[in-house]
Amino acid sequence: MELKDIESYYKNISDGELIQIAANSQDLKIEAIPLLYNELSHRNFQREKEQVNKTYFLLEEKMKIRELIFERLKNNKVIEYEPIELQYNDKISSIFKGDDALINCLSEFILDNNQIENIFQRLNEVISLQENDVENIRNLLKKKGKKIILKSSIVTVFFLFFFLVVIGTASYYSSAIYQLIYLLFIFVSFVIGAIQIVKGVQLIRAASKINNG
Repeated sequence: MELKDIESYYKNISDGELIQIAANSQDLKIEAIPLLYNELSHRNFQREKEQVNKTYFLLEEKMKIRELIFERLKNNKVIEYEPIELQYNDKISSIFKGDDALINCLSEFILDNNQIENIFQRLNEVISLQENDVENIRNLLKKKGKKIILKSSIVTVFFLFFFLVVIGTASYYSSAIYQLIYLLFIFVSFVIGAIQIVKGVQLIRAASKINNG
């Protein structure tokens, strides 16, 4: 929905529905929160206004920290970083939730530093993880690794099957050069798939090395 549609929706729902949305304002896009705040002001819901305003502040801070974490992980430089401090009662690991781009950036960082003995210490130097973040980060990375393996396996099997069918049906009509091209595609598909599967396995193993010891 566009912002004007969201604004119109807030204006036309009941008080009870508006209050319910305000109670779950942390699930809204940050752009929609000021529209909700304005409608709450119009209906003089003071308590809900304060709650929504606090949510907006927290989400804004979270977005800033998200950009900071993304930049630090992407740069992956050994420099003296200032610790990241949350201004609200939450975990650093919660910022990664549902953010595929940030999880991908974290995964690349982990794989780049896979040979480091204490990978948690290296990660902590960059994004200031707390002890209660460790399990969440480890689970995120393992889930990402399993997803890579599953997706790569399915895609590789599909392409192998597809090209084998093509070769089988076209063998009587295609010249040797075309059959050679088909075989080359099969080989390339297999290699690319194998590389991604290995990457997924490496990510799972690297995640297992993350601990606070």
